[in-house]
Amino acid sequence: MCGPSFVEGPLFSMDRVKLAGHGGIMEAAVEFSRLKSLITLQGEEELPYSVEQRYQQRLATLRTALRSEQHAYSLGAILISIGALSDPQLNRALSAQRKAESGKLLGEILLDMSLVSSSTLDHALSIQRSSAHRTSRTSESATHS
Repeated sequence: MCGPSFVEGPLFSMDRVKLAGHGGIMEAAVEFSRLKSLITLQGEEELPYSVEQRYQQRLATLRTALRSEQHAYSLGAILISIGALSDPQLNRALSAQRKAESGKLLGEILLDMSLVSSSTLDHALSIQRSSAHRTSRTSESATHS
């Protein structure tokens, strides 16, 4: 049986992520990715119910933070532009996302439907994040001139 080691430490901390500003969103995205990976790894073993509840609550908080971030380009547009996804595939995933009551992010839906690999999704998300940082720096410098 697993001890509490998979709950404690830097990977899972209820108060670690700042949920405001681009730095906080980056941290939220990293924690979200790590937590999803951890849940997948732990899925082979049965998690105690209370631990699973904490994981799911934290994922919900991180989803909310990530959903609130504004991006210059949508994830779907980026995936289409790099040739990783077609318009019909994106429309199928968006439809599934609207119908699902889980509140999952588009990237999660795409992975669940096996439409993209996790490395492709990570690449597209890094493009999306870097374009958001460039956009915010440009608007900040315009404001301060």
